[in-house]
Amino acid sequence: MSGFSADWLALRAPFDDAARSAALARAFARRLPAGPAIVDLGAGTGAARRALAPLVGPAARWCLVEGDPALLAAALAAAPGARGLHLDLSGRWWPAVDRGADAVTAFALLDLATAGWVEALAAALVRRGLPLYAPLVVDGRGGWAPADPDDALVEGLFRRHQRRPKGLGRGPALGPDAVPRVAAAFRRRGWRVRSARSDWRIGPAARAMRAALSAGPARPGPEQSPAAAAAVAAWAERRRRQADEGRLALTVGHRDILAEPAE
Repeated sequence: MSGFSADWLALRAPFDDAARSAALARAFARRLPAGPAIVDLGAGTGAARRALAPLVGPAARWCLVEGDPALLAAALAAAPGARGLHLDLSGRWWPAVDRGADAVTAFALLDLATAGWVEALAAALVRRGLPLYAPLVVDGRGGWAPADPDDALVEGLFRRHQRRPKGLGRGPALGPDAVPRVAAAFRRRGWRVRSARSDWRIGPAARAMRAALSAGPARPGPEQSPAAAAAVAAWAERRRRQADEGRLALTVGHRDILAEPAE
């Protein structure tokens, strides 16, 4: 699976915290027993544990599953008592949920997965009766303000890049199609699925985040379409000037997902 740097995870953390649906997080926590055992897939530096700690309490037992040893070490350093599992999620990950788990979390992960990986996830969790809380799944909504004539070109190339294989299964990643595919995989197996918007809203004052996100869509453009390289570079330069002038904002659409046994 393609990794993310600790710097990027730290940069996005406050936007994740502001975006997540508090109602859906509380709904997830309410269905857990006291002192629950939670398996966090793709734990990164421990965002799920930090976000849910006020809701699940200090007695919660965490198993942090992460393929990047440096990120896992950082997560465990900040989580005394948590168990770490260095495991590549592209392989046989499901034994991680067989040690008395009560629930599974997967923060900002499922849009990186393939349809087959999502089906395997749903099958594994339904078979074991483990609810899934998966916030911050990219859904393809959002846009820049002010608008630019080449926004559609750049975003189209970026979405093609989002669907390139990320290592969670064989084939293209789901990208912005992840939310309906995840919901269908669980509902087909008789489970209830709820979701809620969790959009990033990056205003003119968020210079570092805005710069990272304006560079992100531009970077894969020439790779996806060499003929568009000049147009993409010009777009990136216009966006850079607008950012420097404090008049560039961005919304990135996400949804939080809660899949659970039907009552």
